[in-house]
Amino acid sequence: MRGKEQYIQQKIASICMEKLTELFTPVPASVELGEKSKVIVPGEQGYFVCRFTGVPPWSLTYTVDGEEHRLDSITTNPLIVEVTPTADETTVLPVAVSNRYTESGAVTGEAHIYTGRQSVSSIFDTYVHQANQTTAYTDADHLEVKGNTDTHTREAYLSFATTGIDPRAERMVVRAYYYDCIYPSWPRKETHPVEIWGNTESYTTMTWNTKPDLFTRIGETLVRADELNSYIEWDVTDWAKAQIEAGASLLTFKLCIGETDATGLLYFYSSESEDSHKPQLLITTDPTTGLTDTATDTITVRTRRADREIIVTGIDDTCLATCYTLCGQVVFAGPIADAEPIALPHTAAGVYLLDLQNETQHYTCKIIL
Repeated sequence: MRGKEQYIQQKIASICMEKLTELFTPVPASVELGEKSKVIVPGEQGYFVCRFTGVPPWSLTYTVDGEEHRLDSITTNPLIVEVTPTADETTVLPVAVSNRYTESGAVTGEAHIYTGRQSVSSIFDTYVHQANQTTAYTDADHLEVKGNTDTHTREAYLSFATTGIDPRAERMVVRAYYYDCIYPSWPRKETHPVEIWGNTESYTTMTWNTKPDLFTRIGETLVRADELNSYIEWDVTDWAKAQIEAGASLLTFKLCIGETDATGLLYFYSSESEDSHKPQLLITTDPTTGLTDTATDTITVRTRRADREIIVTGIDDTCLATCYTLCGQVVFAGPIADAEPIALPHTAAGVYLLDLQNETQHYTCKIIL
């Protein structure tokens, strides 16, 4: 009895359903369809989730923007299904569900998968550790989130600049790539309710002892065991719109486990990771600067710390580059070409923000010199 959708509950329910079916009228098959992917970047696959009732195996018919698809012999519940997007908004609808006891079961729910037109990289991210209360993990290549305990709770923090974000966007999501889950004893397959909270403050470092308390709860996403090696998304649309319309220049989010004793230690890539799956704030509309697309996956930023240089590759054309401190002081501004070094001869060692813009690209990232 460890919370929502935990493995032991699912297993007991499955056994119970089989035995009850032998004694009583079988529970009719049904399916509820929902979103796993709320916003994706161009070229990515999308995903939706199906939750079934009744006895497996099930058959499912669904449509993707009106085109019909069918899956048979389904035994996984919940089931994550891959979708190739066909438009800026891809709509998935359930049509029919059946099993050996039900010819035509009830279908509910739908999924709307949007293709994002602006991707904002985090300018600050870190995590804090209850057992190491004075340690800062600002430069770690990952973020950690762990359930509420007396000694080993972890919380993750991410900040995004709001420059160029249109508050009229249909949808805004924070997403982080979930690549590992470690348990203290045996591999329990738990579902973790990861909450997201927000404020508009700026941070350059943080420890467990100095972590801020003034946050507003925005929502929660259930992170399931079968979602390893995929992006986890938190819808922040309404809260983020309100802050941007009020003039906020920065959005900071906290990720933490809700009121449960789920024990897994969840790992997400940070902006310092060498992996390409870094945290993002995805927005469905074009940025207000008039840029037509975002190509963060094609842009690579490298630093030569000894020479105080930045090298940017993947630029489509001449690009306006602006480098500034976390307090907003500009240390470089000017046009650059692909692979052209940016020299920052008078900057001290520390963390800076780099903003790149041209007619087809807009990219913001954090750099460490």
